[in-house]
Amino acid sequence: MTASMDERGIPWPQVVNKAVHDMRTPLSAMKTTLEVMRLSKDDPEKAAKLIAMLERQTNEISGLMHRLVEDPGSYIGTVTAE
Repeated sequence: MTASMDERGIPWPQVVNKAVHDMRTPLSAMKTTLEVMRLSKDDPEKAAKLIAMLERQTNEISGLMHRLVEDPGSYIGTVTAE
């Protein structure tokens, strides 16, 4: 067992890097959505659509975090151990 793997053989540095990478996309989209909301604050219909987008993006990040905490080994299929 190397310092970068736990007793289950999970390559933590790669798992964490993959998780961070996976979370950047929805976070970036959320930042953009918030900026669009600021620019369209006088349009309630558009605001409702943007709120729905933020909810989806938040759920996506929550799912990724849950996966990382509950089943970090699930990232192994998408991570190459060194």
